[in-house]
Amino acid sequence: MDDNKVRILVVDDETDLEQLVRQRMRREVDGGRYEFEFVRNGAEALERLQKDNRFNIILSDINMPVMDGLTLLAQISDVKPDARTIMVSAYGDMENIRTAMNHGAFDFITKPIDFTDLKATIERSIENPVIRGRIQISRKLIVPDRMEEIRTVQMALEEFSEQQNLPPEALFQTQLSLEELFTNIVSYAHNDDQQHEVEITFSIEDKTLTVEIVDDGYPFNPLEDAPELDVESSLEDRRIGGAGIKLAKQLMTELNYQRDSDRNRLIMTKKI
Repeated sequence: MDDNKVRILVVDDETDLEQLVRQRMRREVDGGRYEFEFVRNGAEALERLQKDNRFNIILSDINMPVMDGLTLLAQISDVKPDARTIMVSAYGDMENIRTAMNHGAFDFITKPIDFTDLKATIERSIENPVIRGRIQISRKLIVPDRMEEIRTVQMALEEFSEQQNLPPEALFQTQLSLEELFTNIVSYAHNDDQQHEVEITFSIEDKTLTVEIVDDGYPFNPLEDAPELDVESSLEDRRIGGAGIKLAKQLMTELNYQRDSDRNRLIMTKKI
């Protein structure tokens, strides 16, 4: 097999999807960039993977007969642990999307499928160092923009840290910084009545822990836009921000913010 060709197993019970994908991805298929195969449910996908484990990416719908996408996701690691799984779901089905992301999906797209978005998502998956043969370990989760979700995030970081044998000091400092930044993002980037989600990715490469926080709130850079440190008010009267952001800057190796396609993206790194 051509090392540069990306093999994608599409798992979806919609009979017209195969023709649509081949039509919209014709240039990539004819050019030898992508190779697609199609099955109708999770059970067929597992059977195909057991016979041929050379697939780089599994593109799976969530709602299917026989075996749904979430059940498939839970079993993929047993037959193809290094594959990247991209989940497909109806727009607004954040509960299932969040469940998928928190159980190991690499990314997700929504229906109706935007093929420009699909191609970009595939390319991000290809660029992931696991597929390229470099050593990187990562985990992604999605949580609602509520203060109480910081515990869910902290538990995920603790689990990731335990799996990767992170030094306790690095874990403690990252937890403190992450709590401060998450709190600022929820407090100031989502100041409306809409439901928002916060996407968090932990990864390790070259003895560096990276935490990426992405949200769809108002433009808000906590490194610059958070309230300044208030040393005159009492502790209970001080606004969230100031001291916590200063602490995070001291504890982390590097903090970077960018506004990317109407989303806030904050990247924390810690040398370990």
